[in-house]
Amino acid sequence: AFDTTSQHQRALTLVLAHVAKSMDSVDRLYNAWLGEELSWLNSNDLMSIAWELALRLPEKQAEIISTQRMRISDPERLRRYDYISRATTPNSEERDALFESLMEPANRRIEPWTATLLSYLNHHLRQDEAVKYIYRGLEEMLEVQRTGDIFFPRNWAGALLGGHTSDEAKAEVERFLNDHPDLNQLLRNKILQAADMRSHKE
Repeated sequence: AFDTTSQHQRALTLVLAHVAKSMDSVDRLYNAWLGEELSWLNSNDLMSIAWELALRLPEKQAEIISTQRMRISDPERLRRYDYISRATTPNSEERDALFESLMEPANRRIEPWTATLLSYLNHHLRQDEAVKYIYRGLEEMLEVQRTGDIFFPRNWAGALLGGHTSDEAKAEVERFLNDHPDLNQLLRNKILQAADMRSHKE
C-alpha cells in the first residue's frame, strides 16, 4: 500500500532542509541525519540533506560530505555525489574556479548533474557572493542552447537564478537583457521566468 505518511514526512523533511535557517532547526536536522534516523528518505534525498547541511555548517562541511560519501555504495550515484559536492565548499575561490570550469562544455557533459551543481553555487544562502555569476552565466546560456539538450537552457537558467531574490540580481538580469536586444524570444522568456521577472517590461 502507498504510505502517505512517509511521503508527507519525506516532502516535509526536504522542504525543511532547504529553508532551515535557525541553528535549532539546523542542529536537529544534522543530528537526525548523523544518527541515520531519517528512514523515510532515499539515498538521493540523503545526499541532498548532506549538501544543505554542508552549506549551513561550513566548519563541518568536509566531515558532512565525507560521512555521507561513506554511506553510498552505488558507483554511479557516488560519481554524481562527488561531482555536485564540490559546490558546497566554504572556500569562495574554489567556488569561483568551479563556476568558471562550467564554461567549458566538457565539464557540463552530464547536464542534470551540472544544473544541480550550479544551483548550489547560487544557493539562496550564498546569493550575495553569487551575484557575480549571473551575467557570465547568462552569457554562457547562449552556448548552452547551441550545444546542449533542448531542456538544458531552461534548467541552466533555473539553477543560475532560482536562489536569487535581491535587487542586485534583478539588475544583473536586466543588464544582460538590455545588452542583448536581439536575444531569441524563447530564451528571453526562460530567463525572465527563472528570475521570476514575468512582469518585466519588454
